[in-house]
Amino acid sequence: MSDIVKTICELSNGEYWSNTQSFKEEFISRFYNGSDIFNKLDLNECTQFYDRGSNAELLIYNGRQCVYSCCYTGYYNQKIITCIYEKNGLVYNYNIDYDKLEKEFSKKKI
Repeated sequence: MSDIVKTICELSNGEYWSNTQSFKEEFISRFYNGSDIFNKLDLNECTQFYDRGSNAELLIYNGRQCVYSCCYTGYYNQKIITCIYEKNGLVYNYNIDYDKLEKEFSKKKI
């Protein structure tokens, strides 16, 4: 991470808006289970996400409308989305197997 990006993250308390042109790529690369979630929820209509940083909340937008609100946790410097809500309630719940992740991350030396 460049010094400029580190400084911006410190000043913004970790808040981050995705780029609308590369929403899918950024979403998948930023979250450990991003690819799985992208496919399960069919986020192809979505255009942008906002990572609120300090309070581990992620908002997913389609244009100017927020369509999903997500919670995530950090583990081994990886962000793992744990649950996703839409206007009708819970649509996704990810039960973290910390033992499995421990083995996987220690092999990768994350």
